[in-house]
Amino acid sequence: MKTRVKELEIKNIRINKSGCLDQCKKGPALVIYPEGIWYSPQSVEDIEEIIQSHLLKRKPIEHLFINQISFLLCLFCPLVNTFL
Repeated sequence: MKTRVKELEIKNIRINKSGCLDQCKKGPALVIYPEGIWYSPQSVEDIEEIIQSHLLKRKPIEHLFINQISFLLCLFCPLVNTFL
């Protein structure tokens, strides 16, 4: 993901590797702040979709959400985005 973001020259994005985010049972975890949206990408295509939709267009991808909390937080995405 870090390589792809660099290739696309997306600015103001920081990608950090982390340890367990207490969601390990659900597979790979990715969190996007400041929204706090949790994703569980299962393929390179999922990562590309997150980059193209969420990072570039600010449109969260519900079918990749880890849990219902991400859906509820997503309801506030327009409000959060007004402050970015």
